[in-house]
Amino acid sequence: MDIRYWRDSRGDSPVKRAIDQLDVKTQNKILKTLYLVGQNGLAIGPPVLEKMHGTTPSIHEIRKRYKGFIRIFCYFDGRELWLLHMIHKKSLKTPRPDLELVQDRAKQI
Repeated sequence: MDIRYWRDSRGDSPVKRAIDQLDVKTQNKILKTLYLVGQNGLAIGPPVLEKMHGTTPSIHEIRKRYKGFIRIFCYFDGRELWLLHMIHKKSLKTPRPDLELVQDRAKQI
């Protein structure tokens, strides 16, 4: 599966930039997790990959522990895994503005 970073109209990838701002050890952990998801797709399942209920199109979140949780919201499109948005979450609930942003980005693909 090909891993793609969503890019804005200027060609900037907010997910790539957010990963680049983390310390090297955490970057490596996230990249390893992304590799595993890319190799296994939806079969990897929980706790690494969770479907976001009530999202259209169907959005999933990749979870990684780091001072709470890092969540990378993604969308599977055939043989492509699109990384749409990343947040650092300390609670279980995903803020509504983040969900709306992710859904808008997925619709652009």
